[in-house]
Amino acid sequence: MRPFPEGLGRRFDEAALTARPSSVAIIDRPGSILWVNPAWHRFAEENGAAGSSHQWRSYFEGIAPPLRAYFETAFGDALDRGQVFQLEYECSSPEQQRRFHLRALPVGGNTLVLEHALVFDAPHDADPLALALERYVEPSGFIAQCSNCRRVRDPESRAFHWVPMFVQRVPAETTHVICPSCADYYYPRRGPVER
Repeated sequence: MRPFPEGLGRRFDEAALTARPSSVAIIDRPGSILWVNPAWHRFAEENGAAGSSHQWRSYFEGIAPPLRAYFETAFGDALDRGQVFQLEYECSSPEQQRRFHLRALPVGGNTLVLEHALVFDAPHDADPLALALERYVEPSGFIAQCSNCRRVRDPESRAFHWVPMFVQRVPAETTHVICPSCADYYYPRRGPVER
């Protein structure tokens, strides 16, 4: 584990952040991960992160490109204004529907303390129609999957469904979109989203 960032000890208790059950990371303005707590490591291991190489790259590399700019801007705004940024988001597995609360606390003008706290965890109710996988192939030949909740768009009805197989193993012919529910709920102030 990397040492706790110098200077943060005046504002944050390292032992308390280490003991938190929620995942905590400290990043700088460009997104470099400076420190993570044990819960961050556990979550990464439980969700298939190989080794520890994921820990020290940019935080933003782990965010799908359509949303990367959103978080870079939101975190930059939080740092510039000295205000906490908060957001609920979905991070489900093939078996479990999970919702987290993200809190980004600015420290000075260049550091954020990020906390990802679990707020909901329950088994998915799979759509029985999802078993007909070919129904999700768009006329373009791609499968449109929400980059946030990972539900898949039915080209005929335009509805988004939970398809566990596409979460467990994303088909190579997948394109990422943001479903209307996620766009309305999570990103209402960032302008129109292609549907």
